[in-house]
Amino acid sequence: KTAFRVKASVEREALRNLAIYKKKRDSRRLKKSLQALRHAARSQENLLPATIQAVENKATLGEIAGILREEFGSC
Repeated sequence: KTAFRVKASVEREALRNLAIYKKKRDSRRLKKSLQALRHAARSQENLLPATIQAVENKATLGEIAGILREEFGSC
């Protein structure tokens, strides 16, 4: 049973806003920063600088978490 439900209209608006946010990003810089995050995870470097760089390049939490999940596995 779901404790929290989002109205369909709110969900549509959030997805629309996310699409706009993603279109405004510099995809080359974003890709480079996500690659740096992946490298840091693989080499057991401090993840914080690479994570901050990814956020500054407008990576979403889902994108960052996805890379970390791929490298470290899920709970």
